[in-house]
Amino acid sequence: MKFLLMNHYPFEGSGSGTYIKNMAALLTRHGHQVCAIISENELGFHVPDSVRAHPVFFTNKESIPGARKFNFPCFSTHPRSDQSFADLTEEQLKDYLSIFDKAIWEELTNFQPDIVHCQHLWLQPYLVSFYDTPYIITTFGTEFEAMDTCPQFLPYIRQAVSKARKIIAISKGVAEEAIRRFPEAADKIETMIGGYDSWKFYPVDVTRESVLSEYGIREDPEFLLVSVGKLDQIKGVDYLLSAAAQYEKIYGNRIMTLIAGDGALSDELKAQAARLDLKSVRFLGHVPNNRLKRLYSVSDLCVIPARKDPLGAVAVEAMACGVPVVASNQGALTDVITPEVGTLIETGSVSDLVEGIRHELEYPNREMRRAAAARYAKERFSEDRILERMMGVYQTAENR
Repeated sequence: MKFLLMNHYPFEGSGSGTYIKNMAALLTRHGHQVCAIISENELGFHVPDSVRAHPVFFTNKESIPGARKFNFPCFSTHPRSDQSFADLTEEQLKDYLSIFDKAIWEELTNFQPDIVHCQHLWLQPYLVSFYDTPYIITTFGTEFEAMDTCPQFLPYIRQAVSKARKIIAISKGVAEEAIRRFPEAADKIETMIGGYDSWKFYPVDVTRESVLSEYGIREDPEFLLVSVGKLDQIKGVDYLLSAAAQYEKIYGNRIMTLIAGDGALSDELKAQAARLDLKSVRFLGHVPNNRLKRLYSVSDLCVIPARKDPLGAVAVEAMACGVPVVASNQGALTDVITPEVGTLIETGSVSDLVEGIRHELEYPNREMRRAAAARYAKERFSEDRILERMMGVYQTAENR
């Protein structure tokens, strides 16, 4: 089959970007043809093997011929854009819709996909709704708040929903909210928790010393914690730093916390760590996916203190590398984490976070728990499991 995937964001830097990138790679590995229309503001972006990319360029730091004069808009912050949909001028919105409509027409004409898979209940599926090619939409939940702050977009969204053959929600909570907002579409909304790319995330046999040295770290702590994601308000890294102030008093230099990611709050969070006089917290900046499995493999615990996490991708990828998870009890995290592979804590509770971390670090048989996490991820969220379900959705949508 031929698939046209679409996203309002680049491949890198967002949950939906990771989702579409993994889906593209998965489909091409199984013999399908994939074209992806994405937003971009850099020329040197990475494209998955055998995927045909159709970037729509926007302006950030690079001067790119033909790029829009503004950066790509977001629901929340993105590591490479702080432009929001709410701030688009009437002229910018018209330009945005026009350039994506042109890209869609070109690929429907030239690539001729069997089905279009849009990301987010937003503007792109609205544009696709004017064509005859069947389409489905994955909703991540991040667009719901934008619907409330940007009610002017609701007519676009309602048309997109009405014409979609199927709507995939990436968690039970997102599905419930989608049905609440669009009850007329309840019969075509289906929950499908995202998986992971087993070619990229798996336990690797490396030493902690060698991996830490890649980041200029010479210490060799007994306990190593890792937090991965954008440094923004939603990810809750400020909670983790407050917790670190407490657990560093318990474990001293036996523990180290690595924060992998970049974003709008980078300077603010580093200032918070300095105010708290944290001795063993290290900010690594953005860590690409091809290096994350090494980082996970030498860590004792992955910590996800997010205020919101509709996708749960970091949790699944960490477990696939054999790392138990401590995470907030909301969003997709409640769907993917069980007591056998991790600990859920009250969202926003620093004391609960500290206790969750202590529980995991002092677990009687941590090696058995690591093995259970890797096995659980492979059995529940591996690409083969996800592809089987997704192909069923595609075929249903194509024939509906």
